[in-house]
Amino acid sequence: MKDIQNTPLGIYAFWMRAMLNHPNIAALIQEKDRPILTHLTDITYQLHTVGFGFDLIFKFEKNDYFSNDELKKSFVMTKQNVIEECNGTEITWKEGKDITKKKTKKKKGKKQVTLTVDCESFFNFFKTITLD
Repeated sequence: MKDIQNTPLGIYAFWMRAMLNHPNIAALIQEKDRPILTHLTDITYQLHTVGFGFDLIFKFEKNDYFSNDELKKSFVMTKQNVIEECNGTEITWKEGKDITKKKTKKKKGKKQVTLTVDCESFFNFFKTITLD
């Protein structure tokens, strides 16, 4: 009986598996995203009270990658099907855990310089996008 009491509720990595089974979303998920997405516990949808916009809210359990317990992407729309703004939560990555960036070395003259550059990750979805 104690074994049943200590079993976590739900299906392990349910939301990650669900997203991997959607072809458009799966294309955004990199191998390095998967360990983080196992900590995703819920995704909710919330309509804005003004206009046609909505929020997608991703809830995470405590993890070793970032300190946020919730990541949100807000789509502002005053007209139906016309996105005017996309505002995302800034992710508070823990030291050395930001998978949206990578270090690369580049020669500058005779010196070699280390640069930090953006790289592909599902978590780029949460970046704020300004539309012109």
